[in-house]
Amino acid sequence: LLVAVSVFIAVITCTMALQMAGLAQKAQQMPARALAQFSGTVSLGGGIWCMHFIGMLAFAPCASSEFSAVHSAMSALPSLIAAMVTMRTLQQPVRTWGTLLLNGLILGLGVASMHFWGMAAAHASNAFYYSPQSLLLAITLVMIFAVAALMVHRRLPELGCQPMIVNIVSGVVLGLAVSGMHYVAMDAIHLP
Repeated sequence: LLVAVSVFIAVITCTMALQMAGLAQKAQQMPARALAQFSGTVSLGGGIWCMHFIGMLAFAPCASSEFSAVHSAMSALPSLIAAMVTMRTLQQPVRTWGTLLLNGLILGLGVASMHFWGMAAAHASNAFYYSPQSLLLAITLVMIFAVAALMVHRRLPELGCQPMIVNIVSGVVLGLAVSGMHYVAMDAIHLP
């Protein structure tokens, strides 16, 4: 149940962030644009963070462990910074493929950084280590899917799709990127 909730949170918050990016792009005045951009940043960055900790509670060693409050709170920074960069990129009227590629890589690294910092916040993390191949797979997957989500978000309007459909499809791809990275990285864990 916690796994399903975590995936749902990731998809919904990513979709909401993409919706807010569209509102920020359409806003005529600065306060409305800044508020929409801030809301999207918090939705995307906070959604990544929430998904991670809900997903950690589904993992028995972490669920029965204590968490460092400082590291738990600070682990939100990479996802919030990556979300802020993404919101600024999506707000631009002209987004080149290169810009989207770079931003997708930044977003993927932000998700991965948040994940591993969040994992380090659990005291149980001292008792396990990661398989290097699975770890590389998790980081590669999140970057590929983050780039794909941004590319889909740009390409679907060119094909005549309605904004709501664009946001839902892109949000699902991005939400699956976030949650997929989390669970592939969790599968990379080896317990002695």
